Amino acid sequence: MSIYFGSVNHIQNRIEQIAAQEGVERILIICLGINFIDMSGVDLLVSLDGKLKAKGGGLYFFGMKPGVMENAAKLGLVDDIGEDRFFANKSSAISSIFPELNQSTCENCDKHVFRECEKFSQPLIARA
Repeated sequence: MSIYFGSVNHIQNRIEQIAAQEGVERILIICLGINFIDMSGVDLLVSLDGKLKAKGGGLYFFGMKPGVMENAAKLGLVDDIGEDRFFANKSSAISSIFPELNQSTCENCDKHVFRECEKFSQPLIARA
């Protein structure tokens, strides 16, 4: 997959749709399958990040290939979004993002899909 001038409209629509439908301000992008990002892609990601930051969140990335990361850095993506939003693996991304989440949402969630969710996995009666 590439994030380039020919795909930016689709990617923008999809990310905005997810943010609106799920009511999320933070989106973690799995970059393992991204092979190329051009300037149009960088502009899109910076724009989407700005919209999410205005709501208290932002875009986060993990698993970006070294060559893609190097190119993204040259095009300004890393400087514009922030080096602290790029992670080598999912575990480090989740553990960094988790403290920023609304803990009341986590308390009411029954999915418990991340290691960090363990503290919320007690039955509601036990938490009272």
